[in-house]
Amino acid sequence: MLRFVRIWMIACSLCLCFGGKAVAAQPVIEQHAITIDAQIDSRDPTFNYGLSTTAKVLVNGLDGSLTRTLFAFPSEIWSIGHERLVSARVWFYVWFDQTGTRTVRLHPLTRVFAEGTGDATLSGDGATWLSSDGQTMWTTAGGDYDPGFYVDAVEGGNWFSWDITALWDNEGLRSYGAILKMNDESDPGYPNMPRAPFTSSEGPANERPYVEILYQPEESLCGQRVVWADADGDGDVDQDDFAVFQKCYSGSGESYPSEPAGCECLDVDGDGSIDASDYQEWEKCVTGPEIPWSVESTPNCRSPER
Repeated sequence: MLRFVRIWMIACSLCLCFGGKAVAAQPVIEQHAITIDAQIDSRDPTFNYGLSTTAKVLVNGLDGSLTRTLFAFPSEIWSIGHERLVSARVWFYVWFDQTGTRTVRLHPLTRVFAEGTGDATLSGDGATWLSSDGQTMWTTAGGDYDPGFYVDAVEGGNWFSWDITALWDNEGLRSYGAILKMNDESDPGYPNMPRAPFTSSEGPANERPYVEILYQPEESLCGQRVVWADADGDGDVDQDDFAVFQKCYSGSGESYPSEPAGCECLDVDGDGSIDASDYQEWEKCVTGPEIPWSVESTPNCRSPER
């Protein structure tokens, strides 16, 4: 589920142009809610916490027990390929940070888990310290994860974050999710208890965990052209482009057709029609066949109004 989307600086589906030449749109930042999570606790190894409002990570110096948190990533984020990704971070709200000299580490899981419907109860349908779904035992109690890949938390105020950009193509992360655990799980001794009690997806709305991604939007057809007047995208402006212009021509006050693709790029004045005024501007961008377009060769070629 998309938590919310905001445009960072300027981004649009049409090309952005300066001096007649298209430039790439600015990155988009999105926040996607984490909706599947569950803590697992070695002190109560058969209890499920799928409906708990907390997602704790701790090392209990009273009895040596451990608590870890599992979570799955929202599937829609993986539609962004690594070549378009700028950065990706996981965020969890912590309401009382007592990690001390330790910190919380994120590892990719290597087995799928079920969130379950328990709230510190024997629900039998979700992850526990001993099992991934209430029935299937973990290979190793406490969750199956990849120790070779990890990210340590950046701690700031009431929010912890993990930069997962370098793990974007990790199969475990994509297929199964991640586990949060203390980087040092050695017994701290009585009465110490290094811990980070996070808010889970069942907690208050403004404290729920999410993934934040910053990425480059897919380039529009207009943005792929060296200049708006290059209707066939071959780098020059000539009769072939004029042939496309004729097909897109609508006349003043009439909407230009949806076909052929890219007619919107030829609406240089942005009035919704392609007419004589657009043609007059198009002529100023003509180079001739196989002559690469440039600002220097067509100084009067104007920039589109978008």
